[in-house]
Amino acid sequence: MRTARRHQKDPVHDFERELEELKAQLGEAQETLRAIRQGEVDAVVASTAEGDRVFTLRGAETPYRVIVENISEGAATLLPDGVILYANGAFSNILKVPLEQIIGTRFDDYVWEPDRALLPALFEKGLKETVRREIGLMNGPALLPVYISLRRLPIGDERIGLGMVVTDISERKRAEEELRRAHDELDARVHERTGELKEANASLQTEIVERRRAQEDLLRAVADLERSNKELQQFAYVASHDLQEPLRTVASYVDLLAMKYKGKLDEKADKYISYAVEGASRMATLINDLLAYSRVGTHGKAFTDVAMAEVVAKATANLKSAIRQSQAVITQDDLPVVKGDETQLGQLLQNLLANAVKFRRKDAPPRIHVSAGRSGADWVFGVQDNGIGIEPQFRERIFTIFQRLHTREEYAGTGVGLAISKRIVERHGGRIWV
Repeated sequence: MRTARRHQKDPVHDFERELEELKAQLGEAQETLRAIRQGEVDAVVASTAEGDRVFTLRGAETPYRVIVENISEGAATLLPDGVILYANGAFSNILKVPLEQIIGTRFDDYVWEPDRALLPALFEKGLKETVRREIGLMNGPALLPVYISLRRLPIGDERIGLGMVVTDISERKRAEEELRRAHDELDARVHERTGELKEANASLQTEIVERRRAQEDLLRAVADLERSNKELQQFAYVASHDLQEPLRTVASYVDLLAMKYKGKLDEKADKYISYAVEGASRMATLINDLLAYSRVGTHGKAFTDVAMAEVVAKATANLKSAIRQSQAVITQDDLPVVKGDETQLGQLLQNLLANAVKFRRKDAPPRIHVSAGRSGADWVFGVQDNGIGIEPQFRERIFTIFQRLHTREEYAGTGVGLAISKRIVERHGGRIWV
């Protein structure tokens, strides 16, 4: 009689084989994360519900990434569904989660549960316009209040994601709470003193003393605010100044590449070198404009009598080339002599006239008129033109630093000119509007 033994699978062998495969996959993932953090790769492939997707990365040597890695705010790049593709060290510190554990997870996982329902709408809106919102993050076991800013961000291969900046506002919240308690305490004291005053006129002196103390506290708070503003201006100046040196190095080497290799490589290489030269030049312009913005309040001169007609004449002379090229016609009223900083007032008029020339209609040369008239004890100056105009909803936004309503291809510039103009006007005790 013959007997036959069935071949049976060895479950232990299968388990060991699967375990080895998982170890290999884990090692590969860890090596990929290390390469991404050190800028050694140009792209990553992620498996999603839609299939494999390729995301390009910027190298760690680009100046923009260096800046982002060293800012105090948290910064991250997200997919539209909230998956985190990139985060800087500050973002990791805010969450108290190692950076290697953050990449590839969902931002929702770190958001305070009552605020998670807000995220889909914020992400959707952020793909269309800049969105800002205060939310809560889980900072270990504690709740951390933060302010997030979301905006549309190309992430390569014509894909769109979200750039996010996260600012820790816990100190501000604590300060607000302390201010509220101080205000409540002050209200309670005033109420108490008022009650005593109703009972006896003898308490009047005590009430006066308390009010004087409150006034002194207010004056100290104003002084603290002025000191903080000066420190902020100093920070902007130092930060911009310190950025100049590494930028000069990058720009110099990029210029060398352009001089030595332009036309010697393929067409794509020439295009990439051109982009690098343009980017370095634009970064230098942004830094110089930031320096000019920070200097308005710290490098101003003492006020003297200024003939505004002469100021307009100098500004027009400085813009001679642009005026001739655009065939602009500039007229003016009889302009008064005012008290002010002649250099800053010249910069103000030149900025406004330059904008009137730049943002002109294609079908007609610019027609610009500078007017002046009395409003009580004040002088009101106006710069009118026949240009493209500004929509009402944007008339406040244009005075914010680095805010632009048009692309660089349509109109050159950094979006700092009107912000500087506003600071100059405010330094002279005035206001500016459209």
